[in-house]
Amino acid sequence: KGHLNEVRLARNVLLCFLIVTVFLVFPVQSQGPPPSPPCGLPMAVTTFTSATTPKVYNLTRDCTFLFLTLTGTHLTFTSGEFTINGNGFTIFAASPNPLIEVSGAGTVLNLNDVSINQPGGGVSQLVYVRSGARLNAESLTFQYTSVQPTMRVDGIGTEVHLTDSRFLDNGRRGTGVVDEDIGSALTVTGGARVVITRGVFSGNDGQAGVIRVISGVSTVSTLELIGRVAFSGNTNAAGRSARDVRLEANVIFRDGRPKEKKKTPTPRPTATPRPLATTCIDLNEASGIVVSATYGLASGIQCQRLDGGGIGVQSLADNFIDAVDVWGYVIQGVEVCFPQIGRVVFLDAHTSPRAIVPLASHAVNGQTCVSIDSPGSLVLMPAG
Repeated sequence: KGHLNEVRLARNVLLCFLIVTVFLVFPVQSQGPPPSPPCGLPMAVTTFTSATTPKVYNLTRDCTFLFLTLTGTHLTFTSGEFTINGNGFTIFAASPNPLIEVSGAGTVLNLNDVSINQPGGGVSQLVYVRSGARLNAESLTFQYTSVQPTMRVDGIGTEVHLTDSRFLDNGRRGTGVVDEDIGSALTVTGGARVVITRGVFSGNDGQAGVIRVISGVSTVSTLELIGRVAFSGNTNAAGRSARDVRLEANVIFRDGRPKEKKKTPTPRPTATPRPLATTCIDLNEASGIVVSATYGLASGIQCQRLDGGGIGVQSLADNFIDAVDVWGYVIQGVEVCFPQIGRVVFLDAHTSPRAIVPLASHAVNGQTCVSIDSPGSLVLMPAG
């Protein structure tokens, strides 16, 4: 009997040892949110310098920053030149901290074809460019952010160049927080220079002006608007229309936007022979694809729905949802809305073979909408 008890005791000790070993080797997982899968950007708070590699980052899916308790900026660029190609994906800044800061003379960030969404609030700006740095952004969309200004640009020698960019439905709705020194979308201060070439500012809310330009005691800030820069549906804290641009007396403002014409302009169709197409109005009635143009659908704009053969690119034709070819007087500015959600690829008619260009899009009531000012084909692809 004594020997049997010794065997049982040894067995129990061994069992306890195995249980403890399992917990040490395989610890209990946290009940917090899982980390975001790789998307092409570092998920941790990162400072980029001229010694940092790589210099180019390509998004492969949507990015979500979930660090809810960190302080400081997620991605800080202090020297060197870097490029982020969004490839039509979205960065969700779920944290209440700033997303991007670019600072220091000679520091350059190229930010292309990406949407930024930040519903949480809690910071003074989402993107901050300062101290002589430069941001080049093409097809950049800020949508549903709750910080103001969404972008701040500050300092002598600091430059931001925005091309085909959009600020949509951003603002502190219902908070009543008003600051006369900022804009709901963009603030330019301290001798900085901002150049906006084609853009849309729509549905931004909360401040007296959408863009605010301020100069210092001995500095002059500059704002240049080139091409079609549209402002619509922007409101102040009281719910009334906000001013497009609020300027001080000692700023430089160059407005190179085309002026509205009172008569219908002469259509300017492309020289490339094309098959007979339905009108854009007929296209809407037949397919639900909605087309709108700055000077109306009778101004020389033409549309034709495409099948897989009409797209002409097999990798797109194998998996597309819908497609439309747009030509004629497209330079005036044309918006196309597909009645489904997805991402849009543009096939540029000015190149042969046609260059494939992802476009920034925005969703409106279950539609996917894009803007173009050049003839070509728009192909709606699945969002994933």
